[in-house]
Amino acid sequence: MTLSRLTHNQAAYRLPEPLILEGLATGNGERLPRQGCVPRLLTTFFFIFLLFPGAAVALGMHFVPAEPAHQGAVIEYAEIWRKHGKRIVAALEEGTGIALPEQEIEVRVWEAISKSGRRGEPMYLRASYPQPTKKATLVHELGHRYLLALNAPNQYEDIHYPLSLLLHRVWTELWGLDFAEGQIEVEKARSDRYRRAWKWVCSLSDEKRNLKWEAYIAAAARSSNKALNATAESSPHSGPAAGARDRRTL
Repeated sequence: MTLSRLTHNQAAYRLPEPLILEGLATGNGERLPRQGCVPRLLTTFFFIFLLFPGAAVALGMHFVPAEPAHQGAVIEYAEIWRKHGKRIVAALEEGTGIALPEQEIEVRVWEAISKSGRRGEPMYLRASYPQPTKKATLVHELGHRYLLALNAPNQYEDIHYPLSLLLHRVWTELWGLDFAEGQIEVEKARSDRYRRAWKWVCSLSDEKRNLKWEAYIAAAARSSNKALNATAESSPHSGPAAGARDRRTL
């Protein structure tokens, strides 16, 4: 089987046997060859290459099924990323002021609770969610990773309080207020901790939500500056500390 050359808006599909799926999304095509963009083939995987022209920061999402029954869900998540990945990354970067230090994330699709994972670890997404909740959950778990990279001081009893502030902004920006309100109800039904966080966020006016979020970001910036100053004082000849790239200084 041969593959034709790809434009930035095309996706290539190649299916070996057995049918196990992995997906990859990149921005700008920066890490793919300019000629004959042929994906590396393993005996148990096929790759979906999704290219986003003009992305501010390239972020690869490698979608892998936990078992063959989840191949359809992997395709659906990969299609969500193809359509919305560039805007998701842009909204999360705009909201947090940072870019993730990692450029690629493995996402394992299974039938269990979704988990964000930490830097260098896989993310896990539930296979059986309906399409709108797949979109919301992908942003939810990716949002966790942005907050981990932001590394703000602990200001709340649960990380889902600031995360819900971020999600309200990002979901609304990406897909509108009706979508956000619908997925808030979905999350409130999952657990008491989600319900408490969303009850608090929804009790605030838009102005107060913005003020709370700005205070959270400001605290993260102060904490980061203190850490950088401490590093500079202890190691005056060392380079900048590794971690999330601060887009506010770019």
